[in-house]
Amino acid sequence: MTLRRLLTTIALGLGLLACEGPTLPIPPPAALSAPDGDGFVRLTGEAPPSSLVAAFNETQDQGVLGGADDEGRYELRLRANAGDAVSYFYFLADGSRSGSGDLIVPAPPP
Repeated sequence: MTLRRLLTTIALGLGLLACEGPTLPIPPPAALSAPDGDGFVRLTGEAPPSSLVAAFNETQDQGVLGGADDEGRYELRLRANAGDAVSYFYFLADGSRSGSGDLIVPAPPP
């Protein structure tokens, strides 16, 4: 089972995608780092407090889930290479889901 299917299955099982209203806007992340020496990027930003934040590397078909803290801050670590396409979104406890944002992983500085 791919991670995308797993995330969808979990979300459906929890009823998080059952929202009938429009999707919520997602603020852009504060930062998406270039890959580090181990091949991971850091995605940091703010979402509603205590929401579940997800980032998915479309190029590598891998993703990660993490939670925003009580202040709404989150930090996710995702395997990625420069040029990979990454989407991100969040879920609220009431089942609301944000729209998704899309980013391209930057190259490390020369």
